[in-house]
Amino acid sequence: MNVPPGKKLEILRPSAILSPTEPGFVTSTSAERGTSMVRAKIIGAGGFGGTGMIELLLGHPDAEIVKLIDKENVGRPISAEFGHLAGLCDMVISSPEEDDPADGVDVVFCATPDRVAMQLAADYVRAGVRLIDY
Repeated sequence: MNVPPGKKLEILRPSAILSPTEPGFVTSTSAERGTSMVRAKIIGAGGFGGTGMIELLLGHPDAEIVKLIDKENVGRPISAEFGHLAGLCDMVISSPEEDDPADGVDVVFCATPDRVAMQLAADYVRAGVRLIDY
């Protein structure tokens, strides 16, 4: 993977990513919005790891899920596949083809098979987005 000059990949624990009160945390996108809410995208949202991440983020007071990406059940609410999410997360699943690394999220969680996140990481780093391979 090629990392652009001036950028570096960081391996961070999820609590560091989701702690907007830490000095230096606020990303340019959240600073521009004037909020400390972390805007999160989950790639691989329709699998067990992805739904686990949805559950974790739903319980986090400073996180907002803004996009769910998966290959299956595109156009359907995640709660149609995972009934326990009904009323908690009824967001519609988008296809990977609709994904855009520069769509204004602060962090992306990849709950995908091995090496998929590696293929996506450089584009997200270039866009200034933190990526966690979950």
